[in-house]
Amino acid sequence: MKCNAFIPAFLFSLIAFSCCAKDFTRYYTLINQAEEEFVMNNSKRSLDLYNKAFREYDKPFVKDCYIATQIAYSLGDTVNFYKYVALAFRNGMPLTAYPAAPILRASYTDVITNKRITELYEQNKGYFSIDTVATDKIHLLCYAKDSMRKIMTRIVNGKPFDDTVLMLKNIELEEKIIKYIDDNYLRKGVFPSEKILGINSEELRADFLLRHNKAGHYDKTELNAVGNVTKLEYDFFNNTIFSVFIHSTCTWQDYNDKLWKCVMNGYLTPKDYGLLHETSATWNRSNTIHKLRKICDYPQQDSYYNILAFNPTHQQQSYTSNPELIKEVEKTRAKYFMQKFSVDQQKKKLEKEQGFKFFTGFSKAR
Repeated sequence: MKCNAFIPAFLFSLIAFSCCAKDFTRYYTLINQAEEEFVMNNSKRSLDLYNKAFREYDKPFVKDCYIATQIAYSLGDTVNFYKYVALAFRNGMPLTAYPAAPILRASYTDVITNKRITELYEQNKGYFSIDTVATDKIHLLCYAKDSMRKIMTRIVNGKPFDDTVLMLKNIELEEKIIKYIDDNYLRKGVFPSEKILGINSEELRADFLLRHNKAGHYDKTELNAVGNVTKLEYDFFNNTIFSVFIHSTCTWQDYNDKLWKCVMNGYLTPKDYGLLHETSATWNRSNTIHKLRKICDYPQQDSYYNILAFNPTHQQQSYTSNPELIKEVEKTRAKYFMQKFSVDQQKKKLEKEQGFKFFTGFSKAR
């Protein structure tokens, strides 16, 4: 009863924030310019732009603080390097997430640097806290869905499990979760992303499972077998609800205006929004469970955002390599405050050659 009594106060705080939320348009513009200045010009002006963004917005995305940390490290700017890593900790980055980028791992093994990073974590970790009541409510709903999904994806007698009744129950639960999120968050211009739930981490997951006496759905052997990284915090993301939205068939069409408001309020990144659009419009819906779902009619576009890679198994594609259509991709990205496709291509090159980690989030979509 005490937990339930706390929820209205929490929702009131969401209402209060959303009515006075600061428009993140300039934030996205500054962050995109900062990345471009470094990636394309190797310029220290990148750090000036990051400083403007972080000075004007006190709730940055942790991934941006972490990318800025890598850039400052690469440019040899020690002052900004420590400032950005402290800001990342202040906004919810676990200490265990620091080594996610290969370019930073050498600094983490340096005794002096490691000591300073650990001190900064201890000094700043208390500024960010999640609402465990609201978080547990969401996690319990998603745990139930994951439990059902694990049953549905098992192999029986060498064939994929096929149970229409269970599939319909799964769809019903999915719709229940999405309605709950709409009623309590989206209508207020808020998405329950890492800014509310915290970044996914092994520690948070273990704590949730322990407190609710739950078993994990996947052990580390199973995760490694399908090629996933076991350190959840390396994604700098919370996919708890996002994964429900992205695997549903109509979320972008049904909620795109509300989702865009969440972007403007700083609870979803522009690329998260674009990824929801691309997956909703293009992912293959020919299997049994998709036939049971509501199917939305998405007019096929010649170009989208080039976030999802080309996949020959999909009936529709969002990726294009046509130079003329890529010009349209760039225009669309600019309209929605996404980083330029050309800059993202260069970022991929730097990841491979120098060990940066620029891409985070759901499936590390580009």
